[in-house]
Amino acid sequence: MTRKVLKLCKIIVGAVLMGAAVSSIYEPAGVVAGGLSGVGIILKESLGIPMWVTNVVLNIPLFTTAFIILGKKSLLRSLMGMAAFTVTVAFAPPIRVFGGEVFAAALCGGVLMGIGVGLIIGENTTTGGVDLIATMVNYRYRRFKTVWIMFGVDAVIIGAGVAVFGLINAVYAVFSLFLVSYVSGKIIDGPGRAKAVLVISRKDDLIADFLMKDMQRGVTGLLSMGMYSGREGYSLLCVIQGRELPYVRKKIHKIDNRAFIMISDVTEVL
Repeated sequence: MTRKVLKLCKIIVGAVLMGAAVSSIYEPAGVVAGGLSGVGIILKESLGIPMWVTNVVLNIPLFTTAFIILGKKSLLRSLMGMAAFTVTVAFAPPIRVFGGEVFAAALCGGVLMGIGVGLIIGENTTTGGVDLIATMVNYRYRRFKTVWIMFGVDAVIIGAGVAVFGLINAVYAVFSLFLVSYVSGKIIDGPGRAKAVLVISRKDDLIADFLMKDMQRGVTGLLSMGMYSGREGYSLLCVIQGRELPYVRKKIHKIDNRAFIMISDVTEVL
């Protein structure tokens, strides 16, 4: 229960930070942050449509598709994130302390947004929008990294914002987007870029099959014996990218909820 509460808290905090970055920092400075929030900023400036309305309307078809691809459990977590994000966007007050300094807004907004994105994606969840699209693509095609899928789609939306806010603001938006990708990537990856995962399980054959076929990673089976149980078997050693860790951990525990997993940082892989 404690882990579930912690997961929920991280999702809500991440969504609130993202919503605050959009409504309080990006929108007052005219920085199109990318994603559906970027679309919302453009539509609010050009047509006067509230950002929270745009977010809700555009997320309807995305969540319908996500229900089919990701399943009900993931959808419910994403709905909670989307709800927290939408409420924050609707009620967070604008911060105008930057006095028109777009660079400061892009810098602070990028850090705040990056922390929020990292917290949410680190829990294998989204707030809808572009990160939900990226999660669905990453779920089907593991070689496409979630953060960089988001970056590509966001770049297109930022380009559309040039017509509304001008080229200078778009340049600062690109800078902010790089910052979001960097900060969120650091939070998702942890201190190291790669992770060594050692798994001890009675279902070592099924877990090894998942790592090799689904994750397309090499696995080494280390012959071992449990001194307490007296059981011989294989301890599985595998090296993965840090951002893949939440997915791998979840799938291993789905295969065997009693699996013993040790995770360590890897500073170099040759």
